[in-house]
Amino acid sequence: MNGMEKIYAVVAPKKIDMLSKLLEGFEGLGIVSTIDQNKGLVLIRTTADSSHDLLEVLEHMPFPVQIFKTE
Repeated sequence: MNGMEKIYAVVAPKKIDMLSKLLEGFEGLGIVSTIDQNKGLVLIRTTADSSHDLLEVLEHMPFPVQIFKTE
């Protein structure tokens, strides 16, 4: 494992739970934490090795996921 990465994103507030459940289905690809429920702001933690795969999955969610920062 090459360390952790953080991806900050915005989704419709009513989709936060769905995002979390969908990512759970990918067996640890990312862990979702809500930063601001009213704005739909979330933090997704992943490993450096998995970040590319996670970004690809986020691009193909059945709802918009706006990624605005990765660390």
